[in-house]
Amino acid sequence: METIVRTPAQVEVIEEARAYVEGMFQGRLDETNAGQLLGHLMTAELLLMRIAEAFGETEPTDQPQPLTRENTVAKSETKKCQECKQERPDVEAMPDPFTSALEPERDDHEVMSLCPPCALNRFEDS
Repeated sequence: METIVRTPAQVEVIEEARAYVEGMFQGRLDETNAGQLLGHLMTAELLLMRIAEAFGETEPTDQPQPLTRENTVAKSETKKCQECKQERPDVEAMPDPFTSALEPERDDHEVMSLCPPCALNRFEDS
């Protein structure tokens, strides 16, 4: 069997994902709370992006590259987060996590430009 060699960034993101999943199965997940489930989905999406980033190809290939923030957003393209007012490349337009968690049945939530930490904070405040 071939020994698998991982970079420190790969080991770190794998351990972060393991800890997150372990926490979900130790009673922190309320399957009846739509807002909490939305928050877990948002966090899982961010973890998947970090995993794709850590395991991304460094040499050109004929295979499709994983979608990451770096290859989907131009380096010079930054947007301002409505909460922290910082210009960041990972700011995304999304339905307001606060009202989405409180009223998931609505489909007319305000669209906000938020960075991942601020999006998570708005969700957790709900």
